[in-house]
Amino acid sequence: MNQAEIRQSILDSPFAKDVEVLMAGGQPALRLHAERVSLDDLAPGASRLGGVPDLPPGMAWPRNGDWPLEMIAQINLTDAADCFHLPDLPATGWLVFFYEDEKFTPFQKIRPEGWRPWQLMYFDGSADDLVRLEPPARPPRKRGWIGQLLFGPPKPHLYYEPCTIRFEQKFQLVDDEEAPDRTDVDYEDESSWLAYEKLWESIGHWSDKTQHSLRGNANPVQGPMRREAEETARALGLLEASGESPEECKSAWELLLEIDTDEAGPGWMWGDGGRLFFWIRRQDLAARDFSKVCCIMQCH
Repeated sequence: MNQAEIRQSILDSPFAKDVEVLMAGGQPALRLHAERVSLDDLAPGASRLGGVPDLPPGMAWPRNGDWPLEMIAQINLTDAADCFHLPDLPATGWLVFFYEDEKFTPFQKIRPEGWRPWQLMYFDGSADDLVRLEPPARPPRKRGWIGQLLFGPPKPHLYYEPCTIRFEQKFQLVDDEEAPDRTDVDYEDESSWLAYEKLWESIGHWSDKTQHSLRGNANPVQGPMRREAEETARALGLLEASGESPEECKSAWELLLEIDTDEAGPGWMWGDGGRLFFWIRRQDLAARDFSKVCCIMQCH
């Protein structure tokens, strides 16, 4: 749906009087359609999910301690901008997202100093200068019988299956749990929020297909995440101390990337069919500072 069609859907819904507020709270996004391919079929610097990254010479594969992270997405921002230039994103260069799902489990209570199971790289330049990295060897790691039962043995390979990306422009409203802050949606009234959820679904949210998205509004599984992103970034020492509470600072966070469970594509599942959400503060995005990104996994 384009924005004119979405506006008309709102006008035809019980929230017609909120059309301007809802449209103002909407966000443009790029949906990422993934199709599994051979890594050899991907040119250096091509956008992809899974696989291995193409990095500038001398840039090392990121790690969490001694454990290499897995590449989630490599976004060629020139290709993305050719489809639609998203506000605040560079029009050239690359964003490369990494995550570690092996050690990041609900049973990990003790986190070592410097623990952070995600990283985001941004760089610009010529694709001709990029080097396709070989996956580094994993250090030996054992799982107890509970871990084996719940998660199986540690994966024998480092990277997920490579998939080419096709970009599609879309426009996303806020989810039903954030709508009360912007409209007269009554989250305590089941009929009210169900009506909003129906509207939300009608414009392309929560379909039975995987929905990987660059920017836009989140499709949460367990509820809003902005305050959690602020709290997590503070707990990991990514942000300097301030006198404001996490509640006061939560509005600064913007969704950067949403990655859905996709077993048919790269072959990943986040918890029980959940999603990964990479968040960044508005001021950091404007400054092209991707070192303070916060990743949240939500599942059913």
